[in-house]
Amino acid sequence: MTTLRLTLKASRFEVLAIVVLSLLLTAGAVATRAALDNLGLTEDCIGQWLVNPDPLAGCGPTIEQWSSLSSEVGGRLLTATTFFPVLAGLILGVIVVGREVETGTAELAWSLAWSRSRWFRDRVVVFGLVLSATLVPLAIAMVGLEEARTANGIWISGYSDADLFGAPVVARGFFGLGLGLAYGAVAGRVLPALMVGVVTIVVVVSGLAFGQALFGNVATGPQSIGGPGYVASYLANPDVDFRFATKDGRLLTAAQAEANAPAGVGDLAGWLQANYSLIPLGVSGAKTGQWQLISTGVYVLVALAGGGVAWLVVNRRRPR
Repeated sequence: MTTLRLTLKASRFEVLAIVVLSLLLTAGAVATRAALDNLGLTEDCIGQWLVNPDPLAGCGPTIEQWSSLSSEVGGRLLTATTFFPVLAGLILGVIVVGREVETGTAELAWSLAWSRSRWFRDRVVVFGLVLSATLVPLAIAMVGLEEARTANGIWISGYSDADLFGAPVVARGFFGLGLGLAYGAVAGRVLPALMVGVVTIVVVVSGLAFGQALFGNVATGPQSIGGPGYVASYLANPDVDFRFATKDGRLLTAAQAEANAPAGVGDLAGWLQANYSLIPLGVSGAKTGQWQLISTGVYVLVALAGGGVAWLVVNRRRPR
């Protein structure tokens, strides 16, 4: 408890700022989810819009409100979540060792501790708990927001936002923490460590974004909508989500639409193409989950590597 109290006291301004910002983002995500749900948008309404996108007819006004709130407010929250977790982790990681060395207090702290390893471990645990306590609620809130923004995948796939809700949000925070630990320990100065950390974050996140685009490249069949074999190509591809729309705007899954086909129909895909409109939704939810596992793994591995580098440096460097 003493270590927890002293560590938090020495870093109270950074910790307080991170906690407050996290609470604001979490509350914003929860409130936006509630506002989207209160609009009462239904699957039938979405189907009618997809079949006849008239902003003045039927569900048009509701769709317009929902879409505006989703893109404007929800989009800003997603943008903030792109940067906040990793920068919060980076700041906390840098001050674990980098600020102690820069201010000249590391020598005294290490001489009073049972060992440098124990000193390092205790401080990392404290800041790890701070990150977990702030980012886990945010990650959960962002899952709810993403479900509302995509209408549970009926409006559009959540693949492009895969790193901005759920486990990757927390993993990004620890990714930043690992970088901050390593650069802070090596540089022994806060500002240079932060600057190099930001550059590394940009490089790694950009690389993952490129990998995500490649992983999500699930181009399906003929590019001509409604062309020969168009529906068949979707039915054969498990990596895409889609619905079949009836003329009155009801949305059907592939299984539901196939169940309506006459018994013994020879060309099922052709019959479906002739009787329904196929609505592409994008990369499948299963594929989105797979990418989240990949990106979370990369972030965690970098975090562990950064922590390992920092531990080695702490046990070998001489304070200035």
